[in-house]
Amino acid sequence: MTARSVFEEDGFPVLSTTLWEAFEDSVERDPRFIAVIDGEREVTRGELAYLAASAAQCLATAGVRRGDRVVMKGENDISTIAACLAVARLGAILVPCPSKYGIKDMTFICRTVEPRVVICALEDDTISQIGDVRIVTMSDLASGDAATAPVTMASCDDVTLIGFTAGTTGRPKGVMQTAQSFNYTTARWCESIGLEPLERVFGLLPMSYLSGYAFNVHMPLSRGMSVVCLSRWDPVQALELLASKRCNWSTSITSHVIMMLEAADRLNLRPDLSALRGLTCGGAPIPDDMADRVEALGVKLLRAYGLSECLGTAMMRPSDPLSLRRYYDGHPMLNMDVEVFDEQGNVLPRGQEGICGMRGPALFTGYWGEPQQTTDSFGAAGFLMTGDLVVRTEEGFVKVVGRVKDFIIRGGTNIDPVEIEELLRGHPAVRDVAVVGYPDERLGERACACVVLEDGACFSFDEMVDHLEAQGLTRHKFPERYLEVQSIPLSSVGKPLKSELRELISRPPSDISIP
Repeated sequence: MTARSVFEEDGFPVLSTTLWEAFEDSVERDPRFIAVIDGEREVTRGELAYLAASAAQCLATAGVRRGDRVVMKGENDISTIAACLAVARLGAILVPCPSKYGIKDMTFICRTVEPRVVICALEDDTISQIGDVRIVTMSDLASGDAATAPVTMASCDDVTLIGFTAGTTGRPKGVMQTAQSFNYTTARWCESIGLEPLERVFGLLPMSYLSGYAFNVHMPLSRGMSVVCLSRWDPVQALELLASKRCNWSTSITSHVIMMLEAADRLNLRPDLSALRGLTCGGAPIPDDMADRVEALGVKLLRAYGLSECLGTAMMRPSDPLSLRRYYDGHPMLNMDVEVFDEQGNVLPRGQEGICGMRGPALFTGYWGEPQQTTDSFGAAGFLMTGDLVVRTEEGFVKVVGRVKDFIIRGGTNIDPVEIEELLRGHPAVRDVAVVGYPDERLGERACACVVLEDGACFSFDEMVDHLEAQGLTRHKFPERYLEVQSIPLSSVGKPLKSELRELISRPPSDISIP
């Protein structure tokens, strides 16, 4: 790391550059070092820089300049990583979107951020349905003239990425992050895990999600590491790559770990994971016995707590004993203040359950185009009020025990029930509806639609699916259970009592008495 790119904080180096500047420094140090491993293909830093320059020239020709938004539907592969670097090289703002996003989500995002271009695969027809957007394919990016590609001098404090996450209003929120917030977060994670330059990170999370970008793109490319890509989720292949590529660390969601453990047990797999310093896990409730099951494979499970607005909140360390790693969700990161508040905004003593608030250098800069929502998200003294219910011990450990916000967390992805409810209320057979989560061993939660029908109307699970599909809802948000009820139970102020519905659907079907 050069002098321009680093400042010392409590003895640990934190970058103060954009992603492109940090990567460019690493290319100058050793252009032949392997930067990306994607299947059988290995790409050096120098080769990746060339691919990124080609993509940057193509985007610049399409009119992309500093501060422009670039929406991208990508996969976990070399082309996506090169495109991320290209956007950073131009000082533009990346808006990554999962490839599974349907027309409804993509239309909302494009109308919200007004992108200069949308990057997608050649065969993606979702974007063409939106209209009034310029499409650049991954093939187009590879055809640019690298020798003439411009470089824009951007600031590490500029917004570099907008990641959309579920809100509580029926529409997603665009979380704005800077390169500096990523620099701080990834430095703190490397410090906690003990990761060094030249080591290997396994890209398990989708790079189209904010956390996947942070830990599978920004962290390895800015801190001189290699990233091993998992192009499509497959638990057996994930275990094989972790072992054969001698990966040193990966981060995951609960459902990924459960499926890898199930595959190892079912197939009697015992991969050599001795190079893996730790497997970080979060995003959904974690069974207390998971750490023991992972430990049986010779790996330390490191529970972590964070959110799109603040990825660098808390994480367990490899040096923590198993007795603590089983149960707690982390130590707060250095210089991150994490407190527990009551509903009136008062700080609670250690050991009491309350709403988690956090502040510090890992925080986002706000919600794109939503200044009032940004202001409303913060409490007294600049603490972001998360809506998560936590406890902090006398020793400082964080334990997540629930949430105030009405989210369904399916496979690590937040789903806003309001969005689904609004679409279902648009069907002529539906008078009222409440969508609630129910427990699932593999995915954490799944969704159930509790529906009140109009008098004499008929409606079925298949009709519900057809209706949501026609409305363009992304398929992973579809409810996987359907229950007709006579009414939605309400509180004294008219709010749905979803706890009663959750209790109702938790019973065996023969025990359900529909209210």
